Amino acid sequence: MHTSEISLDWDGTYKGVLPCADCPGIETEITLYKDKRYAKKTKYLGEGSRRFFEQTGTFVWDSTGSV
Repeated sequence: MHTSEISLDWDGTYKGVLPCADCPGIETEITLYKDKRYAKKTKYLGEGSRRFFEQTGTFVWDSTGSV
């Protein structure tokens, strides 16, 4: 059976800017690793902003391998 987990090249680094209620945006970068680990970095944008966060962890696919 072909699933997203085994058929797609999903591992890699993804970057973008997410909306923010009280700032111009949240610069976000997430790296997904083949061994199902991730690293996430977020930086709140705006004048004088020093809010920067890093998070690491693991993730799982659902039983169908699609989500």
